[in-house]
Amino acid sequence: MTAYAYKDNTAVQVNKEAVSSRQIRSIQGRKTEKAKVPYVKYGMIAVCVFAVLAAIVFFNMQSAELAAQNGKLKAELTELKDQEQFLNAKKERMYNLTFVEDYAKNVLGMVKLDRADINYVDLSGEERVSAAAPETNDSQVLAGITRTFNVVLEYLN
Repeated sequence: MTAYAYKDNTAVQVNKEAVSSRQIRSIQGRKTEKAKVPYVKYGMIAVCVFAVLAAIVFFNMQSAELAAQNGKLKAELTELKDQEQFLNAKKERMYNLTFVEDYAKNVLGMVKLDRADINYVDLSGEERVSAAAPETNDSQVLAGITRTFNVVLEYLN
């Protein structure tokens, strides 16, 4: 310890030197102790980082799968829209009057009637439809069906 000539400073200086020498000794004592590594803390941080990375990879995989499904659905949608346009064009062609007339003439063999070929039927009076009597050489089953049909026909009239 160093002694100073001044009375006031001497006590303060001696006290400061004693405190600093104790601190130095305590710091030196701490250096000799082995520093404790917080393995649990580092382990928890590593587990959390691994969990976050796993979640990122999982969600990227899900996103890629959904994007692939979205692409397939878009392709199917465009195909269906093309098919819709084709069918609408076909429908318009089928309901076109000139196409119907041409089909009736060429495929079905139909012709337009003249005024002389048109016959009108007047159903305003109380006329009844009567079925012809069944032929005698019909079998019993056919005769029964014919009778039943005649009864239904009469009921409707």
